[in-house]
Order: sequence, then C-alpha cells, then structure tokens
Amino acid sequence: MKPPYENPIRNVAIFEAVFDAEHLDWALIGGLAAIEHRAGRRETVDVDFVISGIADLERRLAQMEPAKLRVLKESDGTPYLVQGETADGMHFDIYIASIDFEDAVLATKDENHVASAEAVILYKLMAMRPQDVDDIRSILDAHPDFGGLDLEFIEHWANELDVLDRWHELSAEVSGTGTSRRRQKPAVPGPERSRRPRASGYVRKRGVDSLGRPYTRWTRRPF
Repeated sequence: MKPPYENPIRNVAIFEAVFDAEHLDWALIGGLAAIEHRAGRRETVDVDFVISGIADLERRLAQMEPAKLRVLKESDGTPYLVQGETADGMHFDIYIASIDFEDAVLATKDENHVASAEAVILYKLMAMRPQDVDDIRSILDAHPDFGGLDLEFIEHWANELDVLDRWHELSAEVSGTGTSRRRQKPAVPGPERSRRPRASGYVRKRGVDSLGRPYTRWTRRPF
C-alpha cells in the first residue's frame, strides 16, 4: 500500500493480515483515507476501517497484544465496533458493516483497500467536526469543478443518510457558486427539515465509546 503519510501506516499491514486471515472484505476510512484524497497534507494518530463482518476478529486482534481492546455491541448483543490501542499507542476503530452505505464503501474501495474520495466525503459529512469539514474542503480542492468525483453517488448517499443539506452547503461554498450545481430541489428550511423522510429509514444513535468519547452511529430505524 502506498503510505499516505510517514509513520503509523506501517500498522495498516498488520490489520490487513488479520482481516485477510478471517476472509473479511475491508476498507481504510477516516483520516488516513482522507490524506489519500486531499489537496494538502495533514497528520492523524488514528487508523479506521470498515469491514464486512467480525468472524473471529477479536481473538486475532488479541494476539497482537494491544494495550486496549474492546468490542462494542448493540443492546441485542450485535457487535458493531471494535476499538483499541496498539502497544505503541495508536488508536484504532474497526466498524462492522451493517447498512447499505457501508456495503457501498466496500464495493467502491480502490485496489489498495482505500475508501473512495466520495465515501470519505460522506463519512466526513456524517461526523462534521472541524477536521472533517477541513478534509472535505481539501478533497474538493483536489477535484476542481468536482472533476473525477461521482456526484450521483454522493448525492444519493447524502440523501439516504440525511446529510444532503450539509453537502449542498459545503459544495456550494467550495465551488463559490452560492448554490450547489447538483441541487435538484431546494433544502427544506426550518423545523420541516427534521420531518423529511429518509429513503432507507436510517437514524442516528449517539453514545459514549469505550474510551469515553462521544460517538454517532447510523443504524436502521426500528420498525
């Protein structure tokens, strides 16, 4: 794999061996994936993945003798996130694919298992922290006039994940148009926005992870 930056990328190969041993499909997401697609460089101390299942992953990760390791589960016992910290202090998040968007991320990764620029943008739209906004802007700067980006993919999944307004605002800001070229209908203002139906019934689930950090997880709405 081409190193996106100089140091902790060496750990990706360790995880790759673990995923391959369990015959799991996987993609690199998060800051390392963003670095692959940005116009400018930045650093990150974390490594993040999405994988197709969990299999016997916990046991294999434990063999790495990490400093921390925990499998987070839904109320019904379904695992959705493996978190930990390597012996040399690098934090890792491994998300278990559970929604169609994550399947699409796996299907559109490149030959080095790096998530596509479009997938990274969508993950960043969901998190929307200052560093996520900076990553989106830099990725769009690397694609002048959105060249090379699959805008239909972004629009479709942004709508599914209820972050379409965020995408329109940021893409318009970067393009300097004041309104997104791809917008096909105006954003719904005010309180009505929260009542806009989601095509696949996704909802945000918020909580605190094993390291005491708040997180937001997208999951299907219970019926």
